[in-house]
Amino acid sequence: MEQKMIIVDSLDNLPENSYKTITMDFEKSYAVKWYAILVYADEELIGFMHVFRHPENAGSWYFSDVHTKAEYRKRQIATRMYGTAFELVKQYDKAYCVMASIHPENIASLKLHEKFGFVDSHQKSEFGDFIFDPKETMYFCYFVSILPSKNNEMCKTQLYPLWKMYSQEYQKNVSYESAEQAVNEMLAQTEKEESLQFDRIWAGDKLIGFICHSCDKDNAGKGIFQKDKVRDCYILPAWRKNWSNLTIV
Repeated sequence: MEQKMIIVDSLDNLPENSYKTITMDFEKSYAVKWYAILVYADEELIGFMHVFRHPENAGSWYFSDVHTKAEYRKRQIATRMYGTAFELVKQYDKAYCVMASIHPENIASLKLHEKFGFVDSHQKSEFGDFIFDPKETMYFCYFVSILPSKNNEMCKTQLYPLWKMYSQEYQKNVSYESAEQAVNEMLAQTEKEESLQFDRIWAGDKLIGFICHSCDKDNAGKGIFQKDKVRDCYILPAWRKNWSNLTIV
């Protein structure tokens, strides 16, 4: 049986289905960017999910109303919808986080979200004025990218405040000037030593940390670093518990 996926982002082209009313109500209530992902087998609706941008935070998105018709489960339909949903959200430069509310007894949902890197925040589920089961908790998945720093003014300006915070956390009374000097010296050293990398760590458009390390080409860009090759590493305190993509082995 042939399957097709439809992506809807406007009430003008929203087809008739059992989720139409909730989609219309959400737009009227919050007026935020949203998508509805629908999967059909011939003319039968067999899969559906909503993707909503947070009404108060342009960087956060919420996946909800995920449903696959019973007789079509275990056919990777939800996985395909989630893959499409991530592609849609990652089009937005400010996007850094996706949320989903999950009941602890929904094993299939837990496995699906863990597959995509969601982590249980152990926080009560909240999103707008949605009503959640008291047992549900909010799961988060963060988009983090690791980009190399160049020895130019833009990178220096971004790194100076972070290096000062890093230094002050381990050494008292570090001046902004000494932070500038440390960054300048490190960037200059990366130009001389091909194996030395000074990477900036981003969550969406937020710079949340850096890592200075000797290159491991096999793990380049994967967020995996060998402990004996890491010289300096810093993640903003607010992000340390929220981001599990950095692995030092």
